[in-house]
Amino acid sequence: MRFTAPRSVLRFAPAAFALAVAAVAVGCGGGGGSSGGGGGTPPTTAPTTAPTAVPTATPVALPSQAAFAPVSTTAAFPAAAGGSYAVAVPTNVPYPTSISFPASGANVPAGTNVTSTLTNVQPAGLPVISSFARSVESTRAPQLDAPPTVIEFVQLLLTQTATFANGPSITVGLPSSFAGVSGVAYWAALCPGSCTSWTYGIPATVMSGNSVSFVITPLTTVTANVTYTIGIYAISASAPTPSPAPTSSAPAPTPTPAFPVAAPTTVAFTSLSATPAPVTVTEAGYTGNFSVTIPSGTCSPAPSASPGQPVTVSPASAANPATFNVTPVTAGACLLVFSDSAGRSATVNAGVTLTTGIIQVVPPGNK
Repeated sequence: MRFTAPRSVLRFAPAAFALAVAAVAVGCGGGGGSSGGGGGTPPTTAPTTAPTAVPTATPVALPSQAAFAPVSTTAAFPAAAGGSYAVAVPTNVPYPTSISFPASGANVPAGTNVTSTLTNVQPAGLPVISSFARSVESTRAPQLDAPPTVIEFVQLLLTQTATFANGPSITVGLPSSFAGVSGVAYWAALCPGSCTSWTYGIPATVMSGNSVSFVITPLTTVTANVTYTIGIYAISASAPTPSPAPTSSAPAPTPTPAFPVAAPTTVAFTSLSATPAPVTVTEAGYTGNFSVTIPSGTCSPAPSASPGQPVTVSPASAANPATFNVTPVTAGACLLVFSDSAGRSATVNAGVTLTTGIIQVVPPGNK
C-alpha cells in the first residue's frame, strides 16, 4: 500500500508522519515478514540527541547618574614631582579625578598653561560614544550588549605643543550608585579636537576600591590649543549563562579582526630638508588597502593656504603591509590617522620643530 501524507503533516509533524508510515506498513504486511509467521517487523526509532548549551550574554543594568555641567580649571603646567606632572583639575565635581603625565622623556615648553574640564554631559559637536567600540590598540573593546554608561568626560587643552613618552594617567572615583554592582567593565575612548569618531579600546589598568584608572596611550603628543576629550564609560561584562540550542551543528564563529598597527607612533623633524620618515602599517589577516588622513582640528598651528599642513604623507593609499613616507613642510604638529576599509585605525603623531636665528661673531676689542 502507498501512503501519501499531507504537506501540513510533513512540515509540522515529521515524527508523527514516520509513525503513521510504520503503522501502515505493519497493518499491510500479512503476507510478508519473517519466516516464523505472518507478523511484521516492529518499527525502530532513531535515538534522539539532547540539545547542547550555547552561551549568551546576560546584560547588567547599569545605574543612571545625575548630570553635572562642565567645570574647568586653568593653571600653569606643573613642575615634575615624583616622576610625573600632576595636572590641576576641578575639585567641585561629583567624582574625584586626577590627571598626570609621565615626566621621563617629556618635552613641555616653558610657559605652557593647561586647562582641564570635567563633566558627564555630552560635549557639543562631538560624536556620541557608540554601543560598539573599535580600537587602534591590540586590545579590542568588546561588542556591547547595551548602550554604554558614560561616567565622565575629561578634556585637556595646552597652550603649547608638548610631547610625552606615554599618555596621561587618569583616575576617576566611581559613582556611589556603582558600589556593589558586579559584571561591569570600564573603558576609555579618545577624541582629539573636533573628531568624527572616537578612538576606542583603552581598558582600565587598575581598579582599586571605588576608583578606576586608565593610561591614555594614544595621547603622546598634545598639540597646542587643541581640546582632547577622554570619555570614561562602563559596559556590562557578565559571565555567560547557558541557553538551549538546536541539535544541528553550529557554523564556525567568524574570526575577530585585528587592528592596524603603525610604527613608529611618533615622527619628529628638526629641518625641512630632512629625509622623509617611513611609517609602516600592518594588520593581521587583512588583505585590503590602508588610507591616510589628517583630521580637521588636529594640526597646530591651523594650516593656512600656504605653506599648508606641517607634513605631507604619501602615498594616499597602500596595500597591507604598507609603507608611507612623511615629509616635513613647515613648523607645527599633526595627528596622522591610518585606516583600513572597515574603519579600524592607527594613529601617528608627526611634528616639525625649527630653530631660526642669526649668529653674529664679534672680534675681541669691538664690544
